[in-house]
Amino acid sequence: MKRVMMIVLAIAAVTTGGGCAKKKGGASVPPVVCDRGDCSGAVPGAPGGGGGPVSFGTQSEVPLSITSLSTFKDFFFQQPVYNPQNIRVGMGIGQEQTNQYGGEVWVSFEENGRTRSAVLTTYHPQGTGVSDSSKNVWFTYGGNQVWHGFFQDVYGAVVVVIDSAMGLGDGDPAAVVGGSIWYQNFGYTGAPQGPLQMCWNISLGPYDCRTFISGGKVVTTSALYPNNYGNNSNPPRQPYKKLGDFYNMPRAEAMGN
Repeated sequence: MKRVMMIVLAIAAVTTGGGCAKKKGGASVPPVVCDRGDCSGAVPGAPGGGGGPVSFGTQSEVPLSITSLSTFKDFFFQQPVYNPQNIRVGMGIGQEQTNQYGGEVWVSFEENGRTRSAVLTTYHPQGTGVSDSSKNVWFTYGGNQVWHGFFQDVYGAVVVVIDSAMGLGDGDPAAVVGGSIWYQNFGYTGAPQGPLQMCWNISLGPYDCRTFISGGKVVTTSALYPNNYGNNSNPPRQPYKKLGDFYNMPRAEAMGN
C-alpha cells in the first residue's frame, strides 16, 4: 500500500507541475508515465494513454548511446519512432534488502517537440503488490565489481549491466557508473501476466523474460551480459538485444548509495 501511495503522489506531482519524487536512499524517481503505446496498467495507478510530454527527475540521467536506430525503434515498438533526439537513460532505485535494489529505470528521448519515454520497474505491472529485486545485486566478475538489474513493464523487460564503476579503489562506493542496457519484448499476448510473478521468475509462456539461466533457474552471477533466454513459449522468445551504452551516471542519484 505504501508503494501504491508513492506512485499516486508521483503522478499527482506531474499533473500539478510538482517536482520529482524520491526513492528510499535519496535516489531520484521519475514520474510514473510511459510511452510504449497504451500505458494503462503498466504500473499501479498509472494513467492510460500514450504519455505525452513529461518532466523527469534528471539527477541520474545520462546520454544513452544506442546500438542502432532500428534497435531503438524495436524497443519502442508500440508507436513509430522517426528521428529521436537527446536519448537518455536514468535510474531511481534503492536498497530494499542487503544488496538487493528495487525501483525504476527509464529511457527517454525527444521527438517533434515532446518527450517520450519507457519506464520499467521491479513491481508487477498489474498492480498486484508483487515485486522482486533479488536478482539486482552487486557481485564480483572477472575480478571487477559489477551489477545486474532486471526491470519490466507490460511490453517487455530490460537488464541493466553496470560494468564500469569509477572510484572503488579507495574503499568508498563509486562516484559514477557506466554500462549497458539490454531488452526483450514480450510481443502481443492478449492476456494479463500470470502467474503473479515478475517475468524473470516465470519459466513458461510469453512472459518468460529470464536470462543468465543455469540449472533451470536465473543465476544472475553466472555471466556478465545476457547470455541465454527462456524458450518455452509460443511464439518462441527471442534473445536479449543490446539497446545501448551509458557512461558517468552518478551512483548516489541513481542507486541511493
